[in-house]
Amino acid sequence: MNSPFASQSLDSTDNELVESNVTDSAGETILKIALPVPLNGHFDYIKPSQLPVSDCVPGCRILVPFGQRKLCGIILGTATKSQLPTHKLRLVYDLIDTTPLISTELLSLAQWVSDYYFHPIGEVIFAMMPTALRQANTAHQNHQAYWSITQLGQVTSKKCSPAQSKALGILQEHPQGLSSEMLTSLGVKLQSLKALEKQDFLQKKNHELKPWSAAKQSILASQPPQLTTEQEVAIQDIAAHQGVHLLFGVTGSGKTEVYMALIHTILTAGQQVMLLVPEIGLTPQTLSRFQKRFNCPVAVMHSQQTDTERVNAWQKAHHLVAPLVIGTRSAVFASMPNLGLIIIDEEHDASYKQQDNLRYSARDVAILRAKTRGISIVLGSATPSLETLHNVNNNRFQVHELHQRATGASMPKLQLVDLTQQLAHKGLADSVIQAMQECLSRQEQVLVFLNRRGFAPAIICNDCGWECACNQCDARMTLHKRKNCMICHHCNSKKSIPQECPQCQSVHINPYGSGTEKIEDSLKGLFDVPIIRIDRDTTHTKKQLDNHFITIRQGKPLILIGTQMLSKGHDFHKVSLVVLLDIDGGLFSSEFRAEERTCQLLSQVSGRAGRGDIAGKVLVQTYQPKHPLLQLWIDSTYQDIAQYLLTQRHNAGLPPYSYHLVIRAEASQPDRCQLFLQQTHDLLQDCQQVHQDQSVLILGPVSVMMERRAGQHRYFLLLQAETRQDLHRLMHRCMPQIREMDSTKKVRWAVEVDPAELNS
Repeated sequence: MNSPFASQSLDSTDNELVESNVTDSAGETILKIALPVPLNGHFDYIKPSQLPVSDCVPGCRILVPFGQRKLCGIILGTATKSQLPTHKLRLVYDLIDTTPLISTELLSLAQWVSDYYFHPIGEVIFAMMPTALRQANTAHQNHQAYWSITQLGQVTSKKCSPAQSKALGILQEHPQGLSSEMLTSLGVKLQSLKALEKQDFLQKKNHELKPWSAAKQSILASQPPQLTTEQEVAIQDIAAHQGVHLLFGVTGSGKTEVYMALIHTILTAGQQVMLLVPEIGLTPQTLSRFQKRFNCPVAVMHSQQTDTERVNAWQKAHHLVAPLVIGTRSAVFASMPNLGLIIIDEEHDASYKQQDNLRYSARDVAILRAKTRGISIVLGSATPSLETLHNVNNNRFQVHELHQRATGASMPKLQLVDLTQQLAHKGLADSVIQAMQECLSRQEQVLVFLNRRGFAPAIICNDCGWECACNQCDARMTLHKRKNCMICHHCNSKKSIPQECPQCQSVHINPYGSGTEKIEDSLKGLFDVPIIRIDRDTTHTKKQLDNHFITIRQGKPLILIGTQMLSKGHDFHKVSLVVLLDIDGGLFSSEFRAEERTCQLLSQVSGRAGRGDIAGKVLVQTYQPKHPLLQLWIDSTYQDIAQYLLTQRHNAGLPPYSYHLVIRAEASQPDRCQLFLQQTHDLLQDCQQVHQDQSVLILGPVSVMMERRAGQHRYFLLLQAETRQDLHRLMHRCMPQIREMDSTKKVRWAVEVDPAELNS
C-alpha cells in the first residue's frame, strides 16, 4: 500500500471524464472540496447553475464524482478560477447539508493539523467526523431515544436477570431518564432495555435534540465534598487566569474534584466542557462519577462504541444538547460550538498520541484548540511529561500544585527489594511473600503489578539455546498456558507449544521469565485468598472489568494482579500493599523516553496504595537497587526526578530541548525501504545546501529495534532541530519532490512529527 501522502494531485479525475458532467467553467463558480482520499490538497469542481452560491457554505457535505466513484466531500470554499484546465473540471452531483456539519473553527483546526502533521486535509476533516456522517445518505438527527423507569418498574419484585437488574438500578437513580447512548456507556445492553420495555418496567420516548439550558434546572445532582485549601486555591487561580494550566497533584490529591468545580462554573455560564481521559477503561467510572454530580446530559466518545452510538454522541455535542463531553483521544475533534473549557486528565499518558494513519497528539491539538478559541485548558497529572514541565519552567504554562492527599492519608512508604541479596520463590522474593501474608492477615488487599501478560515471555531449549520465534516478526513468541499456544504480541500470530526443540530435537525446552499468568499460578500456590487477574487475556469486555471492580470494592482480603490496566485512575480503598515486579527493563531501554515512563509508571502504580484510611506500602523488586533513578524515587519527589531527567536531556540535546520528526517506511523487502529513505536523505541534504540552511540534523536511514513486524521490514529517518520551524520549513520544501520519487511508490511511508517513540 502506498503512503497516504503519495502521488500529490489536485485533479479530481483519473483522466476519464463523464461527458454529461463536463462543462465550460467560464463565469462559473469553482467549489474547493476536501475528499477522504490519500492525496494531498483539495479538489476543484464546478457548481451547477441551479445550486445557489449562498447554499455552498464551507463545512457542508457535498456529493461529487471521483474517477468512477461517488464520494462525499466537505466544501472548503469557493473561487472564480482553478489551477486546472477548465475541460478537466466536473460538476458536483448534489449538496447534502443545508447547514454546515463542520464549523469554521474545526475547518481551521483541520488545516493546522494537516499542515503540522503533513497529512491530507481531506483525511483530517473526515477523521473528525463519526463514520456514519462520512456517508452521503446519513442526515442530521434531530431526536434521540430516552429510557425512563415506569411506576411498575419502581415497585416490581419480579426477579430479573443481572443485566436487567443493573438497568433498573441505574434508571431508578435517574428518574428523568437517560439516552440509549448514555446507558450503553454505563454497561447496559439494548436487549436488556427492550426486554424490560416488554414487561412495562421501562418506557422509551424520542426526545427532540434541544440545547441544554443551565437556567432551567439545578446543575448539581449532588453536593460536592468539603475541599482542601490547596484545591480551593487551585480552582480560584485557574478560574482567574486564562491560558494553559498544569494541575500537578500527587495521586489521591483530589484533582477530579478540582475538575468538577471548574466544570460547574463553566456549565453555570451556559458553556460546554471537554474532558479527555487516556483509556477506554477509565471512561465508565469517570462517566458514572460525573453523572452523579451533574444534572445534565453527557456525551461519551471512544473507539469501542458502535457507529450509531458515536453519531448520537456527536450530534448531542454538536446541537448543544450535551454541555459535557467525556472521551478518549479522538474526542478532541468533537463539534462543540460553545466550548468554554478543556480538561486533559493524565496528560502525560502515551495513549494521547496516535501511532498510525493521522499521527497526532491529542494533548497538543487540544492546547492549540483552546488557544485559538481563547479559553483555558487544564492538564492534570501526578507525573507530568517532561515537555509539560519544560513549558512550566519557561513560563508558558501556569502550574498549580496539590501536595497532600484529599483524604488526609499519607503517601505510601517506598522500599526496594534487592534480588541480588534475596532468594526469589516463583518470581517473588521471600520478604515480599512475608509482607503479603501480613497484609492479608490484617484483612487488607494486595496489588501485584507486572507489565507483561501471558505465562512466560519465551521458551528456550536448554541444550542448544533455540528460542521459539515468530515467523512474521523479529520477536520471541509468548507462552500462554491457559490458551495452550504460543502467541506473538506484535502480530497476534499463534503456534502450538513445541514438545521438542526443532533444531536439536531435545525435549529440554522450558519457559523463561514470568508473565501475569505465571505469577497468578504462583500466588495460588502460596495464598488461600481470591486472586483476580486483570489484563487483556482475562478482561475482554467492560462487563468483565466492572465485575472485577465490584468484587474488589467489597473490601474482602484478596490479591489483585495486573498490567497497565491497573496503573492509574482507580480507587481501591482496601489496597494497602503494592508490589512491582520486573521493572528493570525500563531503566536500560534504547528509547530515550524509557526512564521517564518507568518513573511515571512507578509513581502511578504506587499511588494505588493507601488511598483509604489504611497506611500504604510499596515494594519494588529489582536487580539494580543502586540505579540513580531508583534512589531518587525512594528519597525524593517526582519534581526532583523530572529535574534530573531534564538535565540529562539538556546535556544530550534531546527533546524538549530539541524537536524530532521521523520519516518511516515499511515494505516486504528491506532494500526498498533503504532506497526510499536514502534518496529522501539525499534530497533533504541537497535542499539544505541549496538554501544554505544546515539547521536540521538528518540521521539514518536505520532499522527500528524490531526490524520485521507482521512480515514488513521497518526503517526510519530521524530529523532533529532546535526549533519546530526549522523542521517544518525543510519538510514543506521537500514534500512535493518526495511524493514524486519512484521509490516512494514501492513502500508504505509516513511522516511523524514529535514522535512518542523512535523504535516503535
